[in-house]
Amino acid sequence: MQSVTECGTHVMFWHIVDLVRRCYRLYGVCREAGKQLGPKRLARVRIKGSNREQIMEIFCLYGADGKEKISLELKEVLGFPDEINYEGGYGIVSALKIEIGCYHIKCDRHISSTGVLYRFSDKLKECYRNLAGSAEYRLMENDLSLVVIMLPYGHAVVRGRFQEYPDRGNVFEFEMGTDQTCLPAVFQGIDSLKDTYGGMNGVKELKEKKSRRKWFHHRKTNK
Repeated sequence: MQSVTECGTHVMFWHIVDLVRRCYRLYGVCREAGKQLGPKRLARVRIKGSNREQIMEIFCLYGADGKEKISLELKEVLGFPDEINYEGGYGIVSALKIEIGCYHIKCDRHISSTGVLYRFSDKLKECYRNLAGSAEYRLMENDLSLVVIMLPYGHAVVRGRFQEYPDRGNVFEFEMGTDQTCLPAVFQGIDSLKDTYGGMNGVKELKEKKSRRKWFHHRKTNK
């Protein structure tokens, strides 16, 4: 029989092996991300009813191997700045790409809303902090749905479903392994979107925050 010390050493050894594997995967993810960054990965956003144009990307969720990925690139903001979407925030048109194994999905016109992304991001942050739980991205139209489920030791799995045309039987169901190191890039990208287009009530929230900051600054300087 193994002694308690031997058992403890054995468990510690496999914890170290798991940590080394995760660091190696993170290196692969960062290397792949470095290859992908640049103007060609960014979409020029056209705000409907406006001549304004700027560069914006939403997120890219990489798999643990750094090759598989799910990404959204913003193409158009609908109703900006006055029309709030029924899902919260503004309606958006984005380019969706899913690359898992030998399967590749490319949809140039995925309709969503910033509100759906904000709810997904909030849950994803909880998963990252607690290393437990799940975060779901789901629309009322249900053409794309995905859920990130946390597993032991910081691992995670992404399960989802995509159906471009609801009146046809072509459905793509997918699963991708990932881990906690791949999550910050997702919710940080969504936070950048929020900084630009405001929260669930649009840019009205940004204006209110700026007004409060000015009021507090004015009050502080007059003391």
